[in-house]
Amino acid sequence: MPTQGQRDNFYRRQAIEVWESFTPYLRSKLDAVDYMLRQIVSEMRASRATSEVIADYLPAAFAELWADVARKNDLKLGRAREWDAMLVSTRQPKRGSSSSTGTDD
Repeated sequence: MPTQGQRDNFYRRQAIEVWESFTPYLRSKLDAVDYMLRQIVSEMRASRATSEVIADYLPAAFAELWADVARKNDLKLGRAREWDAMLVSTRQPKRGSSSSTGTDD
């Protein structure tokens, strides 16, 4: 009979195998997101936003958008994520910065 540690190792290996099977697809999606974010930063700079403003606003706005997408998908599927906390950044935009993502559809 396998020990708890052996079962844990088996399930960990299985989880890693699943992750690795999705990595090429996920990488291609992240390459596209990276390209879009570089375009966004370029346009922000063209509108004279400082590097400090961009660095302060963009990560929090992206995390908020990602969490909003996840919540909406969860509602469609009728379930909540157990790992939702991993998606939400603890960093929030500073007071006075706009956090509108235009996703109120």
